[in-house]
Amino acid sequence: MKALRAVNTRHVSQSPSAEALRLGLASAQAGVWEWFVSTGENHWSPTLWELYGLPEDAPASFESWTRCLHPDDAVSTISAVQQASQAWAPFDVEWRTHPDLGPVRWLMARGRPAEEPGAPRYVGIVLDVTSRKHAEEEVHRLNSSLEARVQERAAAVLEHERLLKTILDGIPGLVGYWTQERRNRFANRPYAEWFDCEPEKLQGTHITELL
Repeated sequence: MKALRAVNTRHVSQSPSAEALRLGLASAQAGVWEWFVSTGENHWSPTLWELYGLPEDAPASFESWTRCLHPDDAVSTISAVQQASQAWAPFDVEWRTHPDLGPVRWLMARGRPAEEPGAPRYVGIVLDVTSRKHAEEEVHRLNSSLEARVQERAAAVLEHERLLKTILDGIPGLVGYWTQERRNRFANRPYAEWFDCEPEKLQGTHITELL
């Protein structure tokens, strides 16, 4: 039993090797970082250079990170990170990479202030969320297309009803429709005039209100 406890203890205390962490982050299209706010010192995992589209000799720094931001996302993303760091608060930001640095990716960064004593620093992770963003954009496109089709269909139905009403209003006869509950659903103009009211006012009226 003592031997078993020793084996289990050694098993639990073991941590993944640096190579295992590197391969895991690469397969997940993710990278981790550490930012010492007071000194500006940054530590990046190797995958971040590829995710950012930066050359391997680019220094790990706040300035290098800002270089990878898409021009349309730079101001809002930098502002969100700076405001969070001034308040010593967590942050979640999403941005596109700069088109001049290769294929545009959507990235998401999550940063948390470290609680242990020492130089104030943030630690966090960067994830490639391009696939998720493209899926969201496709859903939005499909929803917009469906909404447009519904609006077109509704407009076509209204136009059809208008034309039908125009035709029925011109018929020299009384045309009306009443539900089983004896409420009017439709009346052409001659029918409504027979009841001495407008067609629009006749619709929905119970027959007892007219007799």
